[in-house]
Amino acid sequence: MNLFHTWMAVHVLPSLYLNDVISNISNGVDHVRGGALTILLVFAALMYVVGGYFYSGGDDGKRKAKTIWICTSIAIGVGVVAVAIVNYIRGAMGGGF
Repeated sequence: MNLFHTWMAVHVLPSLYLNDVISNISNGVDHVRGGALTILLVFAALMYVVGGYFYSGGDDGKRKAKTIWICTSIAIGVGVVAVAIVNYIRGAMGGGF
């Protein structure tokens, strides 16, 4: 029986520590969050350029351009607010930023 307890303490229990699981999830969220925000900002810059192209196309083009710029600005706002919410939750749970 003593050999079983030693084996459990050496091999099984270290893999069950909750801190390691939370740390791995936290690192994964950081990686995805940073990549998603970068992709969002690159796509937003591209859409602002596309809006500029449409803006030079007369009245109909100006309406399209303004719509593109407004939608892109809303998407950037939603992305930044989402990152802020995740940072707030992690801070409230005691995690680092």
